[in-house]
Amino acid sequence: MGLICRKYLQLFPAKRIALTGSTGKTTCKELMAQVLQSSAPVLKTLANENNIIGLCKTIIRIKPEQQYAIFELGTNHFGEIAALADVANPDIGIILNIGPSHLEYFGDEEGVFREKITLFKRPLALRLYPGDDFRFDYLANEGISIGYAENCDYRITRHKCNKDNQSFYLNEDLWFLPYGAPHYAINSAFAIVLGLKLGIDKEKMQTALNKPIQLELRSQVEKRGTGLLILDCYNANPYSMQKALEYWQELNPEQPHYAILGDMLELGESSILYHQMISAMLAEMRYEKLFTVGNYSRIYHPEKESPIFHYNTVEELIADRKLNSLPENAIILVKGSHAIQLERVIPILKGED
Repeated sequence: MGLICRKYLQLFPAKRIALTGSTGKTTCKELMAQVLQSSAPVLKTLANENNIIGLCKTIIRIKPEQQYAIFELGTNHFGEIAALADVANPDIGIILNIGPSHLEYFGDEEGVFREKITLFKRPLALRLYPGDDFRFDYLANEGISIGYAENCDYRITRHKCNKDNQSFYLNEDLWFLPYGAPHYAINSAFAIVLGLKLGIDKEKMQTALNKPIQLELRSQVEKRGTGLLILDCYNANPYSMQKALEYWQELNPEQPHYAILGDMLELGESSILYHQMISAMLAEMRYEKLFTVGNYSRIYHPEKESPIFHYNTVEELIADRKLNSLPENAIILVKGSHAIQLERVIPILKGED
């Protein structure tokens, strides 16, 4: 199937872009599509269909008028990125980040790096990589680095966020985004640099980025009374959990904060360690109540006076009915791995159940 799709893809003129990373792939893919669509028709991976079946489903949707094809590549075992890249045969390769994800299969972050970096071990016209990660330093003459560090080819500076939007400089250019979550800056920076290297007009890109993308259960912020719901339970790893907690804490500090947190799964032998790290973060944070669901999330319980409630399953949490009476001005974070099924509490938080 893969070989047939590779040959079929070669019949079309689209410039092929392959994107991978430990977190933020789908968000960045959508931002890249937004930027490139300001110039020409784009083919992109639907949702997060980033395995071989999803890649082939994407390829068979290609049309002659599409000038760009963006393929999101996912992996949970060694050799998968190389196999997917063989099918997509990209002109441009992009690695967003390396973090502790799928450690059950890769062992540690170095295993994740070895798997992801195979994307760059093939002929590419352009490589974009995270300049804040020292493991990529050897690529200084073979690609373009993006990040916050001083030595980045494209550096983010003067990054300012509020509840609804943010701005930052990328080298000398000022950019605006219609999102409050800080991680949108680095994802957008990758999209902007891709657009620049493909010759897309800056004003067109900014106009495109002014329109918010909608990704269900990924850093999704909704109003709830005079408070807010942060729905981020599509998936979770230590990096995304840290960023979600930091964002939650920054929002409306004068209002009460509540969190419903689930396990971070597929961390293998490092599961306890990474949940302990999140527990240490929570010990320094302010909140009214914390609800945890799963096996490892019982570790989240820091030694502090704030009421903390643990449940083995989301069914137990729902049955306890404590979520039915959270104040209407609460800032509520819902974050955990998809298998924990925290999305089932959302209707309760919205007063729909």
